[in-house]
Amino acid sequence: MMLAGGYNDVYGGIHLGQMQQWGAISKYLCIDRCEFWRLISYSFVHVSIWHLAVNLVLFALFVYFYSGLLRSWLLWIVFICTSIAVGLMFILLYPHEMLLGASGGIMGLYGYRIGKGIDTLIDDIKKRPKKKKKTKTNIVAMLFVLMGTAGACIILPTIIIVLIIGINLTVYITGLLGGIFMWYIIKRICPSECLKQGQRLF
Repeated sequence: MMLAGGYNDVYGGIHLGQMQQWGAISKYLCIDRCEFWRLISYSFVHVSIWHLAVNLVLFALFVYFYSGLLRSWLLWIVFICTSIAVGLMFILLYPHEMLLGASGGIMGLYGYRIGKGIDTLIDDIKKRPKKKKKTKTNIVAMLFVLMGTAGACIILPTIIIVLIIGINLTVYITGLLGGIFMWYIIKRICPSECLKQGQRLF
């Protein structure tokens, strides 16, 4: 993710005026000028072809492995809602910078998968007989359990690359947490039929 306050060679540079024109989000543009549509538009605009390619790969991997996890309309609801949450968090923490890209919404989809994994794990633990000895849980191993091998193999390298490059983690963390939160909201307000797995695309 490239911020207007700095320059990131990974995705290339872009003129700040173009960022504003294309739909970037910032506190000034969204709040001060009341252009609330930017809470959604920023997710569909990218800094360069490389920025777009990275997000498309992450989205394509989610669709390939988890297209049967939720129906298409739920997928878009999770994506849009987590994008809005990421946008609000970003302008709250970084009022003088601008944001572009679908990373937040895509991480929201993976967060939704983690939320479902947590629920499944809790149900499984409740069904097991109680053991006297407590076992220590490795965080990495838990991620594999919650997301499955495919999801963990996608998220772990992404986080490592983000840390190495020095990209702002706020978008990714907020997206993941927002997705987990969305799972519990949708589970509560939607009929059980809505949560049945959709048809796989591949």
